[in-house]
Amino acid sequence: MINWKTASVITLLISGIYSLVAYFLNSGLTKTAIVAIISVTTLFFLVNLIQFVGKQNNPESRVQRFMIGTSIQMIVALFTILIVRYTLKDFKQFAIYFMILFGIHLAIQATLLIYSARKNTN
Repeated sequence: MINWKTASVITLLISGIYSLVAYFLNSGLTKTAIVAIISVTTLFFLVNLIQFVGKQNNPESRVQRFMIGTSIQMIVALFTILIVRYTLKDFKQFAIYFMILFGIHLAIQATLLIYSARKNTN
């Protein structure tokens, strides 16, 4: 089963690889890109705490934690984009970095949850 530490290491690896790719493709990272990467990484660390930490490990509690975590992700992502829209001048660059990294993290997170659910049922 995937635990919180494993999910956190995977979150760091994804953000690190994304940062390196963005750095080499754009020959440097701007302040906006760094803010986007840090905000998505922090968001997924917090959601990992919700989804992978808990006493009960039955399928019902796993689904409840997944729903709570996904709801928090979407609400925080919307508020982050709304706040940045009115505070940073280069909003388009932030939105692109944020949404690409958010999508990558979401896909990996869903894959990990499905993998852990299948592993627990077998």
